[in-house]
Amino acid sequence: MQKLVEEIEIIVNDLNNYISVYENAIIIVEGKKDKTALVYFGLEPSFILEVRSLSYDELVYYLLDKKVIDFLDEDEEGEKLRDALKQRNIILISSFRRRLFSLMHVNNTESLLTSYKRLTK
Repeated sequence: MQKLVEEIEIIVNDLNNYISVYENAIIIVEGKKDKTALVYFGLEPSFILEVRSLSYDELVYYLLDKKVIDFLDEDEEGEKLRDALKQRNIILISSFRRRLFSLMHVNNTESLLTSYKRLTK
């Protein structure tokens, strides 16, 4: 259990380091609960964008010059948005999400918090 928690902390540390290196990095999530989960892990709220807070055109325009870190859910809605952004030439960095989701056996960002709290009880 402790090894798993350490692995999670390494991934979050890697993510924080990535954000500190690239001034234009932004994490995209679908909603408030997703953002809350990532903030719990120590990520700065100002680097997390709730995509539902913008229209699609505003979102694309905002993301054009960004290093976009994808924390969209692994469901139909998340996949549709991912595909739509890729069609508009938005490059998504999904490795952090894939690593955390796989390690914690979840398919959505808000579940990261619940799973982590269970691990650290």
